[in-house]
Amino acid sequence: MKRPPLSSLLSLIVFHAAAACSVDAAPSNEEMLAALPNPIIRPTGGDYTNWTISEILNFESRAVVTYRSKVSLRDGNGHPNFVVTEGYFQARDSTIIGPTAKFIEATRPDDLDGGTWQFRYVALEVHGTYISSIVGDSHVAYWTWTQDPPSTATPPAATNSGAKVRMSLDLNRAVARSLRGKESRKVLSLLKRQQNLLDEALAATQ
Repeated sequence: MKRPPLSSLLSLIVFHAAAACSVDAAPSNEEMLAALPNPIIRPTGGDYTNWTISEILNFESRAVVTYRSKVSLRDGNGHPNFVVTEGYFQARDSTIIGPTAKFIEATRPDDLDGGTWQFRYVALEVHGTYISSIVGDSHVAYWTWTQDPPSTATPPAATNSGAKVRMSLDLNRAVARSLRGKESRKVLSLLKRQQNLLDEALAATQ
């Protein structure tokens, strides 16, 4: 059987390395926009979370998408509503102090491959002041998805194959010296070793 040329072998190694790196690719914008956090809706209707996109950016070559919600906690009469009475938010002495684990799990977005979701809550998000009054939003929740850092590990097959190719090429000088010295047995031994290394490198890429 005709053996593949060295250039074909190197092409196979590069292909396998590139295929492994493609796993780290970020999801498309469409996929990220579809990964909306789950809303909390009262059985009789009414969205108490109403998630909106806060930002989409690229940070240190990693995709980041953030959803924001100004959580509605009281009805029109100022009474604690469904979100509080059902245990999504905790209240102490009629003062609401923050989301519970139930809120976090209920709103958690579906997993998005290649990254991690993180929840954040701000009791008062200050935008400024107006005549000694604070201007801002209360009870603001965030879900942020951040792409995982790119993998720096080289695929085993590519590492193993590349090392064996380099080892076989390193034998060229020894073969040349043996040829000049007319050491035919040593030349044959070195060429056989070189061929074995290339065969092993090729097998590692398949």
